[in-house]
Amino acid sequence: MRILFTVTFFVIFLNSLISQQTGKLKGIVVEKKSFLFLEWVRPIENAKIIAESLDYADSTRTDKDGYYYIIGLKAGEYKVNCQFDGLFSIGTKHTKIRGRLTSTVDFYMYPHKIELDSIMHMKETSRKKNE
Repeated sequence: MRILFTVTFFVIFLNSLISQQTGKLKGIVVEKKSFLFLEWVRPIENAKIIAESLDYADSTRTDKDGYYYIIGLKAGEYKVNCQFDGLFSIGTKHTKIRGRLTSTVDFYMYPHKIELDSIMHMKETSRKKNE
């Protein structure tokens, strides 16, 4: 009886250690449009999200409302990318996954690479002004 109790306790303890070493990633992907001074967004369905670390990678697709979830990521640093035909994002995002916690990474997608290039140029210009 003691052996059964010891084995059961060990299995439960080992399972709790393993579950603490994985986390979750969630977010939303939206297309950002603008006209003059107006801006609006719409959710992107079926965009591909890729989370990569040095020794592990996983991917998923967004739902009809633009949301995504990746469950069971090993704890560590991740590069997260978003891909969707005809739309462009500003680039790779970095996040840290911690055991038993949820990290959030959202993506704004733009319809034209030209628009994306101008946004990147504006960011660089404002960064230089602040330095």
